[in-house]
Amino acid sequence: AEVGGEVLEVRADAPDFALPVDRLVDAGAAVVLVCDPCNPTGHFAGAGALASLAARTAGATLVVDQSFLPFATRSVEAVSLVASGAILLRSLTKVLAIPGVRAGYAVSTPARIEAMRAARDPWTAGSHAIAAARAGGFALADRDRQRIEEWRDRLADGLGARGLRPLPSAVNFVLAHAGPDAATIARGLAAARIAVRTCGSFGLPEHLRLAVRPPAEQDRFLAALDALRAAAR
Repeated sequence: AEVGGEVLEVRADAPDFALPVDRLVDAGAAVVLVCDPCNPTGHFAGAGALASLAARTAGATLVVDQSFLPFATRSVEAVSLVASGAILLRSLTKVLAIPGVRAGYAVSTPARIEAMRAARDPWTAGSHAIAAARAGGFALADRDRQRIEEWRDRLADGLGARGLRPLPSAVNFVLAHAGPDAATIARGLAAARIAVRTCGSFGLPEHLRLAVRPPAEQDRFLAALDALRAAAR
């Protein structure tokens, strides 16, 4: 918008929030930006759907935010997407759990990278961010991914047992339908020093996004949720 362009938002539909490939193609945009795995839904379209999107938007620039990809798969498919001209964006702040360190990178063809270098803002990564990137990386050990999957299933079961409807998720958070009381629930949990993300800014005012935390922290959260429900009766 700042350079004279028009921004067109194309939203996925409930209940599964699948990548709306047909509508993205029909939009006819010069730049197609998607998030996969998606925030806040946790839906993972994967390489097949993205390859289809890239093929059907061949005249556009496809930009894929892959910040949450390590939580969804051990295979980081990039070659075919990059060969099609896509730009892949990856943030290290998610997989390394360091949101205060603004470190990330882009993967694309040499020509695209040179074009981005020529147009980028004069912003330099701090030494602490560079050190974190060198020490870490865009990968997650299989054992860690499995542990997160187990914790995620446990959280989804706990939410479902309490009348909230969790969506299938491939990442380290769960989107749950909480109904018209979503904002009230979030405020009540905040009073108990438990933070959850209300999703009104995503156009989902009846949903909450919850981080997948260890079992002991989940138990504290679920107990607080039970207390709120009991007080509302």
